[in-house]
Amino acid sequence: MTIEPKRIRLSRDFLIAAGIFAFALLIRLIYFFQASDNPASYTPTVDSVTYHEAACGLLKEGVMDGRFFWQSFFYPFFLSRLYYFTGPSVVAAKLFNFLLGSVTAVLIYALGKKLFGRQTAILAAVIFALYGPCISFEAELLATAWACFFAVSLVMLLIKSAEPSAKKWFCLAAGIFAGLSIITRATFVPFVAASAIWLAWKLWRNSLTHKSAVLKTLSFVGPAMVIPLMVGLLCYIKIGCFFMLPPSGSVNLYIGNNPNSEQTVMIRPGEQWNDLMAMPQMNGIDDKKGDARFYMQKFLDYMKNNPGSYLKGLLNKTSQFCCSRELPRNTDVYINRKYSSLMSVLIFKIGNFGFPFGLLLPLAAIGIALNFRRIPIVILLFLILYPLSLILVFICDRYRLPIIPILCIPAAVTILQIYHVLKIRRFVKAAVIILAVLILAIAVSLAGPFVQEKYDYQAEMDYFVAFGYYSKEDYAKAYEYVSKAIARRQDYADAYALLGMIYSDTGRPDLAVESLSKSLEIYPIPYIRRYLLARNLLKLNRTDEAGRQLTQALAASEQKMDFKRSSIIRNLMALIPEPNAPAE
Repeated sequence: MTIEPKRIRLSRDFLIAAGIFAFALLIRLIYFFQASDNPASYTPTVDSVTYHEAACGLLKEGVMDGRFFWQSFFYPFFLSRLYYFTGPSVVAAKLFNFLLGSVTAVLIYALGKKLFGRQTAILAAVIFALYGPCISFEAELLATAWACFFAVSLVMLLIKSAEPSAKKWFCLAAGIFAGLSIITRATFVPFVAASAIWLAWKLWRNSLTHKSAVLKTLSFVGPAMVIPLMVGLLCYIKIGCFFMLPPSGSVNLYIGNNPNSEQTVMIRPGEQWNDLMAMPQMNGIDDKKGDARFYMQKFLDYMKNNPGSYLKGLLNKTSQFCCSRELPRNTDVYINRKYSSLMSVLIFKIGNFGFPFGLLLPLAAIGIALNFRRIPIVILLFLILYPLSLILVFICDRYRLPIIPILCIPAAVTILQIYHVLKIRRFVKAAVIILAVLILAIAVSLAGPFVQEKYDYQAEMDYFVAFGYYSKEDYAKAYEYVSKAIARRQDYADAYALLGMIYSDTGRPDLAVESLSKSLEIYPIPYIRRYLLARNLLKLNRTDEAGRQLTQALAASEQKMDFKRSSIIRNLMALIPEPNAPAE
């Protein structure tokens, strides 16, 4: 008698989920390979390089410095743990982001099926799998993929936790994810706080006993508070300041809320940013807590003394949040189109209309309006409070992305409703829905172009790629890309300064003097560049000019309370020979 092996039957949902995961991952890998010609693919820039260097510092030297706490803590810490297994591999980090984005697509399917059924869930997951801006930022060393993942998983766990039969472990898991979301993006804080109140109310109504409701509520609130608290304590141990939330938040509040917010929101990484960060020192403040209080007080004073301007700014930022186009911060996703035929289809602009957000938002809005009673309150809370937390600060494309996974579900509902109405030949109703979508698509495309869209991000990308090569002492590549940046922008002070540094390090002080002088002619504030200029002038025996540059550099460094740099400048000044005394 033979015993036949037991067949393993995979459920339909498992097969669908596996198919969604595979499809989403395939799309991401296609983009990854197509974009390999992008010079920034293997050279982290701006925030990405900060996270990368912080993670490498912890991995190689055990150093956890202020870079872990200046911005949200989770991503650089996670990156350091990933590098522990893979080595400091940019490719490994990007591939993990793609895996996480594919998992998020599966979670969208699970949430969509729970709310609206399998057909809607599949379409919603496919929309996310093809959502170009999410794919583009998953290809960066940024926390975007984690923020999208936490948005969906947190909403799912909260919905499950509010059910009468749910175990307290669901509340505990929701609390853990809430805490992790906060240390990933501080913009989750308003939603987490509101969802705690909502969950307590639901549990109080649905639980068999009040004791059970209290225990489940505490299971959520406890880890949601303890995880940021632990980060704050670690921050105190490592750098001597207690910050549960990143101190960069107060700077961002000031950047987005001041009488010259259009100028401050466009302050670029480099010397302009350094000058912004030196404002507290210029006002006699020389500690990290004082820095954070300084910018927060600036924000509060503006809100108090200029309420009309502040409210006008909020309205402007609301229109920016709803804008169909992707508003850049340090990188422009539209640049990626020229390196990938796939991305050129998934992201584009026609006049003021931007795809895909210009279509997704109207579809989602109509879907919510037509199915309002079927959408859980916690989802509505997220779609209100997360955008509000951004509008209170400032808007950029990558910060807006965590709402995309949630919007995909009502957008899919609208598409299927149009399909079903057309199928049963109710053409008038279908026309009304389509017309409403078109009107909203036009409405969200009317404003702008905004100041963020008028900047040449290609030149800036070339500059940061050049700086990455310069840091690796690959001067030929650094020269190639900084020359491209200067060719695109003749007034790029930072690029001329980098060119001068390349000339200086390769033994060409005459060309270094020319480039550094040009940089200071365009932007005369940076005293470090005057110091570098003086060093090269001394190599050419132009001591008088070097002395004048060092005198100006010393005055500026002392004004900004940069005493370490002041000491270095004095040491170089001491090497300049005194002029010969005149004969009697």
